Amino acid sequence: MQDLKAVTIMSALAVCVAGAVPMRTASAETAKPVDESQAETIAIKACHGGTVKSETTTTTHGVPAYAVEVNVANKSFIERVTVDRQTGAILGETYAGQQT
Repeated sequence: MQDLKAVTIMSALAVCVAGAVPMRTASAETAKPVDESQAETIAIKACHGGTVKSETTTTTHGVPAYAVEVNVANKSFIERVTVDRQTGAILGETYAGQQT
């Protein structure tokens, strides 16, 4: 009886996995490139508010990106947000020092 129950559960899981539909994401071919202003907006939103201290173009793991330094609102530090230039995806966020 225990083996039959295990087989039934495994069969149900197999049906669920087989019928699963992968989530659709924008590919680099269909995404619109992001300009500097849009990258700055994305970075500020990622930091929950603030002002842009600086913005440069860079490459992260072979991906063209913007590195935006944000003076984080109501905080005493700067956050560096790396934004993919093709898709607008956030590639990373790191502490970049104290605000001056």
